[in-house]
Amino acid sequence: PTAAVTEINGKRMILLTSSFGASVKQKANQYRAKSILQSNKDGIVAEEIDGANPVHRELRSKLFEISGIQGQYPQLFIKDSKFGDFTYVGGIDALESYHACGTLKSVFEDATSSTQENLPSASNMSPPKTTPSSSSDRGLDQEAEKDNASGTGDDDSFPFIHVAIAFLGVAVGLGAWMSRRH
Repeated sequence: PTAAVTEINGKRMILLTSSFGASVKQKANQYRAKSILQSNKDGIVAEEIDGANPVHRELRSKLFEISGIQGQYPQLFIKDSKFGDFTYVGGIDALESYHACGTLKSVFEDATSSTQENLPSASNMSPPKTTPSSSSDRGLDQEAEKDNASGTGDDDSFPFIHVAIAFLGVAVGLGAWMSRRH
């Protein structure tokens, strides 16, 4: 039996995936995203949208436009059912960062508040984008992405440190586990 999709204040998480023509890396990333969302301790269940399904072609195109990333899976969004808006949360890197830091639930809860400006951003991720967006807004988003990718984004430096520390902790734990196996 499939668990019911989590909906809080009319908002739900959407996981955009593809069942067709994915590379090994993309398939692994999709599997990892599904595993994270199925096993998260907060019980948040995302709605999965198969971007390869012709029925979802229009929605897939809309989500690609919102994220600014075409043909890469998985992508995570939050949908406001009341207004039909989508907020881009991130890809597999952002999802893994939120999961490692234990902030996945707060990302979802922050999006269910009255404003979406307070969504935490993962390392090297631009602020979440919502629909509808104008072409002038895209210019600002692209500039922010350049700053974040080069590590000069002042707003994201603090969360980046927390994410880096979390990944370091995971790496050290994995190293210790591997050394015990041999």
